[in-house]
Amino acid sequence: MWTNIFVWLKKLDWLLLLNILFLVLFSISALYSLNMQQSFAGADLFLRQFLFTVVGFALVFLLSFFDYHWLKNYYKIILLVTFVLLLAVLFFAEPIRGMTGWLEFGGQTFQPSELAKIAIVVFLAKYFSEKDNSIDNWKHVLITGSIVLIFTALVAKQPDFGSAIIIFMTWLIFLFFTRISRKQFFIVLIGVLVLAAVLWTFVLQDYQQARLISFIQPEKDLLGQGYNVQQSIIAVGSGQVLGRGLGLGPQSQLNFLPEQYSDFIFSVIAESLGLWGCWLLLALYLILFSRLLLMAKKLGDAFGAWLVIGFVIYLSLQVVINIAMAIGFAPVTG
Repeated sequence: MWTNIFVWLKKLDWLLLLNILFLVLFSISALYSLNMQQSFAGADLFLRQFLFTVVGFALVFLLSFFDYHWLKNYYKIILLVTFVLLLAVLFFAEPIRGMTGWLEFGGQTFQPSELAKIAIVVFLAKYFSEKDNSIDNWKHVLITGSIVLIFTALVAKQPDFGSAIIIFMTWLIFLFFTRISRKQFFIVLIGVLVLAAVLWTFVLQDYQQARLISFIQPEKDLLGQGYNVQQSIIAVGSGQVLGRGLGLGPQSQLNFLPEQYSDFIFSVIAESLGLWGCWLLLALYLILFSRLLLMAKKLGDAFGAWLVIGFVIYLSLQVVINIAMAIGFAPVTG
């Protein structure tokens, strides 16, 4: 028994685990700084995040003993369960700030859209690992694109445009790394642009359009659509080089910064820890993604490699979009 545990410990990528631990510490530190303000509605988030961290690392330990290929064998069930949960959200979830994105289970709420991101990664990894050599067949592009569009539409209906964009972009970037010809990929991009134009013209409401374009000139509506991004930019800039210190940032502590524990958590980190803290955070993410890609390269099977690459795509999109929103380089999608 002890020999098996020793062998297991020796096989672990300790640099990857330590890197993840430091990223978690960034998260906990940001929530701790918010926890200092007694008026903060989510003051218990620090404790909850700490407990989730402990549970998360325990799950990492347990799941490391399982063969990840079971995901490949049960991908249809994973997709079906996720699809049902997304439908349940639309029919049974109670709106929270105008969005029906959460289901309650056991006294806790969770977002099926987050499960949808994982389900799509598993599906694409399974599909492309088997069809990559013949992916230039338009049938495979249409099959994967249709399934992804269904999940994207269900998430956008909540409406959660941020998650919908991540799900769709995950497929698009997946497609780019397959053996599809550059000509075919260019045709797909043209189709995406046409679809975006149709959605903009006939689907999106006026307030949604205003929210998407407000990042270009937020100063024109500082008390309306441009308020969130403007306050975020102020928070990021006020951190300067060394930061204000944990719990000392005026934007986050005085509640000028909206959605500070979710959409604009990067702004809290920038205000508290400054430019050096932001660079350290980005360096940790860079190490994380490089270690994962190295892992994908070393794996002996196509499904495992695509699975790791898929999670790198999904996580990097989350990071890029969140940071870009916080500094005004992308619209605030939620």
